[in-house]
Amino acid sequence: MLWCFFFIALLVICGFVVFRFIPLRWRFVGYGFWGYGLILVLMSVGCWMSYGEDIRLKPQYYGHFQATAYILDIAEPPIERKHVFRAIANIKSILVNNNWIPATGKVMVFCRKDSLPNQLNHGDRIIITKSLQPIAASGNPGNFDYQAYAARQQLFHQVFLQRNELRILKSNTHSRLDYWLMRTRAKCLQIMKTYIPDPLAVGVAEALLIGYRFELDDQIIQTYTNTGVIHIIAISGLHLGLLYISLVGLLKYLPNGRCFDWARACMLIGLLWLFSLLTGASASVLRSAVMFTCMAVGQYVLRRPANIYNTLAGSAMLLLWYRPSLLLDVGFQLSYLAVIGIVVGSKKLVGVWIPPYKWMMIIWQMLAVTLSAQVFTTPICLYYFHQFPNYFLLANLLAVPISTVILYAEIVLLFCSSWGVVASFIGKVIGWAIACMNAIIAWISDLPGALWIGIHVSAVQTALSYLVIVLIVAVLLLQWRRGWWLVGLTVWGMVCRHVWEQYQFNHQRKLIIYNLKGTAALDCIVGRTAYYWQDTTNHKREVMASRDYFRVEKLLALGRVGNIACMKGMRIAWIDHDFKPFQVKKKLQVDYIVLTGNPRISIQEIISIYTCKMIIFDASNNLRHVQGWKNDCNKLPLRCISVLSEGALVVNF
Repeated sequence: MLWCFFFIALLVICGFVVFRFIPLRWRFVGYGFWGYGLILVLMSVGCWMSYGEDIRLKPQYYGHFQATAYILDIAEPPIERKHVFRAIANIKSILVNNNWIPATGKVMVFCRKDSLPNQLNHGDRIIITKSLQPIAASGNPGNFDYQAYAARQQLFHQVFLQRNELRILKSNTHSRLDYWLMRTRAKCLQIMKTYIPDPLAVGVAEALLIGYRFELDDQIIQTYTNTGVIHIIAISGLHLGLLYISLVGLLKYLPNGRCFDWARACMLIGLLWLFSLLTGASASVLRSAVMFTCMAVGQYVLRRPANIYNTLAGSAMLLLWYRPSLLLDVGFQLSYLAVIGIVVGSKKLVGVWIPPYKWMMIIWQMLAVTLSAQVFTTPICLYYFHQFPNYFLLANLLAVPISTVILYAEIVLLFCSSWGVVASFIGKVIGWAIACMNAIIAWISDLPGALWIGIHVSAVQTALSYLVIVLIVAVLLLQWRRGWWLVGLTVWGMVCRHVWEQYQFNHQRKLIIYNLKGTAALDCIVGRTAYYWQDTTNHKREVMASRDYFRVEKLLALGRVGNIACMKGMRIAWIDHDFKPFQVKKKLQVDYIVLTGNPRISIQEIISIYTCKMIIFDASNNLRHVQGWKNDCNKLPLRCISVLSEGALVVNF
C-alpha cells in the first residue's frame, strides 16, 4: 500500500521529464496538465506520509513483541486528578525473553497518588512490569470516541499502576531545551499563584498566559464554552497575533538597514516559536507560528509583501508535512476556517457600513471579524459539539478587549515579579479584571436563550453547508449572478437530505445495550420513543447523548412479563442474580438473552430453557465470570458478545 503512493508520484515525475523531450507542438497542447500532475504528486506524497505516520508500521513498535517489562520516559508533566496522576510516556526498551531490546511507541500511564515512592516528574525514567491494556472505546452511540482520538495521537495502550508496580530509574532525562521550557513554565505558574489572590482567577490567568488549563474550574470552562469565547482561555492565533503586533511595534525603533532587518526577523521568529513551545504547541498555535514566520520572512528578509492566501496554504502544507494527522484535529480545522473566514469576509463586511465616528468604526470592525469567523466555523462546530452560542457577538465584543488588557498585564507582572509591592498591586488588578470578565460572561450565559443545544448535523449536511458558504462568497466577491442558482440547488439538496434523515429517525427500530461500567442499561428505540430498562442516574450524560443522537423525544419504561420483554416482535430475556432455573417441556424462543448482575448460572442451564440468536453479557458483570461464560459459548458453539470488552451493542430489529 505504501509503495503504491510512491509509485504514482514517481510515475508522474517521470512524465514531467519525458514531457520536456516531446515536440513543442504537443508540449503546448498538454501544458495545462502540468498543474494536474503536480496536484497528483502532492496528493500521493500526502497519502504516503499519512500512511507512514502510523507508528504500528515500524519494526521497533512495542506491539510487535510479547514483552514482560518496559522502560519508559515520562514525556510531559503528569496531570493531577482526584486520585491519580496521568501522563504520556515514551517507550525506550522492552524485556523480551530476558533480553532488553530497543523499542518505540507511546503509552498512557495512570498512577495512584499513594503508589508513588515520590513525586513523578517530566523527564523521569521508570521501569514497569505490568501488562499494557489496549485503549478501548465505550461504543455508546453519540458519545465521544476516545479510542479514535487517542489513535490520532499514536496512543494505543494504557497502564494502571498500583503500589510497588513502578520504580524510578533516573530523573531528568529530558534535553536542555525541554528542561529550560519546563523550568520557565513552572516559574510563570508560580508567579501567577504568588501574586494573584483569587484561586479562580489564577486558573484563568494561567490558561490565558501559557495555556495551562488544568487548574481551571469546570464551571468556568462550561460558561466560556456556552458563550462562544472558549478561545480566550485556549492559547490560539489571537494570543500569537497580539504578541506579533507588540513585537513589531517594539522592533520598529531599531535603525534601518539590511542587517537590522535580519535581526528583526530572527528576534520575531525566535520569540514566536519560543512562546509556541512554552504553551504546548497546539494545532492553532503552530498554524499561527508558521503563518507569522512566513510574514516576518517576507517583510524583513525578502522585503516582499506576503499574500495571506499563499501564507495560509504554505503553513498548512508545512504542518501537514510535519504531522499529517493534524488534518483530523478539531483545533486545526477550526483555526484555519476562522482565519479564512476573517480574511475573506471581514473587509467586505466592514465596507457594508461606514460609521460616522472612530470609536464606532472600531466596534464595527471587531463585530465584522467575529461574525466572519463564526460563519465559517459554525457548521463544523455544530457537527462536533451540537450547540450554538446565540450571544457570541456580545460575549466577544466585551470579553476580547478585557482579555487583551489582562494578557498584557500578566506579561508586565512577569517582568515586575522581582519587586514585591509592584507585583502584588498588579496581581490584585489582574485578579479584579478576571473576576469582572468572569462575571460578564456568566451574566451573558444566564440570559434567556443563551445556548441552543441538541443540534445534530451529519457529515453530509456539514459538507453541503460549506458548499453553500463557498458559493455565496463566490457570488458576492466575483459578482457571479448565475451562482445563485447553484446556491438554491445546494440548499434544496440540504432540505431533501434533512427530510430523508427525519424519515429514517421516525421509522427507526434499535436495541441498544449500553457500555456503562457496573451498570445494566438498555434502550429499545422505536421511532422517536425510547423504552428504557434499569436506572442510569450515574451515567445520565452518556445515555442522554445516545438518545439525542437518535433524536429521541419520549421516554417510557419497558414493560416485562416475568423476565421477558417483547417489543415489535423482538423478545428479550433477562437473567440476573435472582433468576432461578426451571424445567420446561419445550424450550422458550427468544431473540436475545441478557446476563446482568453476575448471575450464578451456567450456559448449559440457560440453553436448556431458551433458544436464542445471541447471548449478551452487559457491563454490570465481572470480567472473570464473562470469560468463563464465553469459553462455554465457544465450545457449543453459541454466538455471544461482552459489552464491557467489545463496546456497546446496537442492533436494528
